This record gives sequence, structure tokens and C-alpha cells, in this order.
Amino acid sequence: MLNSLTLQLRAATDLRNIKLKENKPIYADCLAIHEIFVPRTSADDEPSKRTMPIFCKFQKSTAKLATIAVRKGTPFVAAGKLDYYKDNETNREYFSFRVLESAPADRLQHAEEEESFSTETENVVTQ
Repeated sequence: MLNSLTLQLRAATDLRNIKLKENKPIYADCLAIHEIFVPRTSADDEPSKRTMPIFCKFQKSTAKLATIAVRKGTPFVAAGKLDYYKDNETNREYFSFRVLESAPADRLQHAEEEESFSTETENVVTQ
């Protein structure tokens, strides 16, 4: 994949805005957290950790896996494209990540075998 990024993320929210087509998910999104470790600038400094909120968009093939495996607090690895936005009035930064490949560590195999969706997932569906 050209011009792509792989990030290790943790879902900060459950999936929102799940859209279905023929009872199969085609889109879902969530807010995730990426932790950045800032190295020391001198021998006296301690390494620090900064968290970056990123809005993740799951589309097409990754939406099915996301609806089954991604829940609030779930760590996952995602490859895709990162978009950066800055509000000129407030000087606030926004990041959006279009997920092209995803692999939640503990549920990947179960998600590939799963054919139907639980009623819990269907309760949050918006069309």
C-alpha cells in the first residue's frame, strides 16, 4: 500500500454510525487514541507520553471486522491514510484515519468465521 500508515490504536468509544447494505456493514466509525512517546531532549529529562485522539473510519472490507471486534477499550492495529485538519479560528488540530486494513488482536479469527451479527450490533444501527 503506497502512502499508508500503520498505527496501534485503542478504541475510546464504541462504534457509531454503523451503516448496513443488505444486512452487511459497509461503514462504521469510532474515536480512537494513539499514544506517542516523546524521547528525552537531554539526559535529565524523562521520556514522556502524549495521547492523540483520532477519528477512525472503517469502510467496505474493514467495516465487517470492526462491527464484530472493535469495542470501547479494545486495542487494534490499523493500516490506512491519515488526514490532518486545523481549525484556523480555534487553532485546534483534528486527525481522521481511513482504515484500509485492521487487525484487532484477540477477535480476528472469530470475526472471519462469524456470519451473522449479534442483536447488540443491530440495536445501534443507523440508516
